[in-house]
Amino acid sequence: MSKRFFHLTLALLALALVLEPALAEPSSTVKRDNRVKAPAFEDLKASDHTPNSAFWIDQLSAIAEPPARITRFVTPDGTIRRAAVDAEVERLEEFPWEAEGLLYAIAEETGEAALPLLVDRYHESDRPVDKIGAALAIRRFGGTQAVPTLQGLDASGEIEVDQWVELLALEAEGGPLPGEQRSMTIDDSNVFDQVIPLQISLTVYSTLPNGTVEKHVISPQQLLRVYGQAYASTNFATRDQQLVIAKHLKQGEHNHVEGFLFQGMTFHPEENVGVVNFLSRMDRDIYPSGQVLDDSLGRVSVQTEVERFARWFSPEPECDDAPKMAANPVRMVGGGVTGWSFFNTAQMLDDDDGDGNPIDPGEGQLASRASADPTVAANAYFTGFFYGKLSDLDGDGKVDLNTIKTHLAQNGYLDLDGDGKSDPSNLTMMR
Repeated sequence: MSKRFFHLTLALLALALVLEPALAEPSSTVKRDNRVKAPAFEDLKASDHTPNSAFWIDQLSAIAEPPARITRFVTPDGTIRRAAVDAEVERLEEFPWEAEGLLYAIAEETGEAALPLLVDRYHESDRPVDKIGAALAIRRFGGTQAVPTLQGLDASGEIEVDQWVELLALEAEGGPLPGEQRSMTIDDSNVFDQVIPLQISLTVYSTLPNGTVEKHVISPQQLLRVYGQAYASTNFATRDQQLVIAKHLKQGEHNHVEGFLFQGMTFHPEENVGVVNFLSRMDRDIYPSGQVLDDSLGRVSVQTEVERFARWFSPEPECDDAPKMAANPVRMVGGGVTGWSFFNTAQMLDDDDGDGNPIDPGEGQLASRASADPTVAANAYFTGFFYGKLSDLDGDGKVDLNTIKTHLAQNGYLDLDGDGKSDPSNLTMMR
């Protein structure tokens, strides 16, 4: 046997071994009208997008320690100490974002076992934002019980809350979603055709000075305080190729604005459904002080990188006075996000506002894993979920398609004068 033939034989054998499982096992995809149905996001692992990420996240999850306070509420075998949790939620009534954060952290550790906690949170709170947060947690952590649990929630009497519950259950099943029946308010002067506020929850893995890796689960209300409100901003003609995420953070009397241009591709497994994989890579400032806008230790320009994958549904509006548009607006979007952050770990040891959370507003900054300046090198990795939907934002009974001003141009750079063009400063964030 020649050496060349021997090597070819080995190569074919190796290929057969690789292909055998795929040939032996039936496909897990489901077809509808000869088109592949979009998988649920809990089935989309990092390996479906960036093969090295799956190993990375698995290793982080294996060694990361939950915050010490969680051990007060969850036993080593995963049993929830319900009486202790209820007492702590009551104690945190003054800090509702921390009460929500506690429930998210417990759900991260216990999964479906936390569903009774989340259901009670939904039914017992009279704050719509708490109910929406509970519904989102049920969707994220509920596993196979997420849909029946959402379907079993009582109607709240708040149309936005009830729509969140209904649409999350339908989205979890892969759709279809019904068209919006309410009239729409459109701002023709807006540079974006649609602007959707996002609800985001993250799991952050941070390295501590002693070398350990700690896991922090950040709920939507917590993220709103720490990082700001994020808005997904699109134009009908280009939404398959790009979108801009605007971030607005209230810091005292200041409104801090940042922009992120995401680009990539979208495929359509079904009519009016888009499955997206986008990447943002842009220059921005990091403050070594650990606090956005605190330049006491200067600021460093780095190129940050964030990956975003999503699925959106854009059923045709069902309202009688639906305006003529170039495409159907997105009624709901949901997906995942991963990236890198920088925290001043010494500053995180101080609980400035007394709410029990070591991360305070403005202390979470996107970072680069390849920064030339070690003082702002990434020391945290985050992965999480986000959802957004077409909503009535001002309570006038109409859904707001694009009434939010992002203060950004379509390239993700600041447009503070609102002329539709990026400012001469050529910045992605306010200083």
